[in-house]
Amino acid sequence: MKFALATLTAIAVQPLWLFVWLSVPSLLGGGSMPPLSDVAGIALLTALVATPFVLLIGLPSGLILQGAHRRGRWLAMIGFIAAALPASGGVLWGDDLSLHEPEALLPMLVLGSHGLAGALVFHAVLRGFERDAAGVHLAQVRRHRPGARQG
Repeated sequence: MKFALATLTAIAVQPLWLFVWLSVPSLLGGGSMPPLSDVAGIALLTALVATPFVLLIGLPSGLILQGAHRRGRWLAMIGFIAAALPASGGVLWGDDLSLHEPEALLPMLVLGSHGLAGALVFHAVLRGFERDAAGVHLAQVRRHRPGARQG
């Protein structure tokens, strides 16, 4: 159940992150927001594109790293790289773009940040379940400790 919820939240955060990418620069620059119908359509497309990445890369990575130390860092790296890799195709496979040009870096950073956001939300949900389970366990240990005063 915890992995299903983590997967759904990692997918659901993608349209929100896209909204931040679309709205904050235009609002800070004094522009206006794009029409809501355009944002809604792009948000749906973003969730549809994010779904295979989360299901095929994020979920197996989370299962493999389930008990690993520093799982959040590993998931963050995997998420960023997996999402940025499709945008780096021209750079890696011989187009005229180099990594020093902003035209090459910006798409990788934007898409990579989507993977990073999804991975961090995935990790946060799993961590919340683990803390809840640990808190319940600790409360049970305190309550049933031999020799403890019963209040």
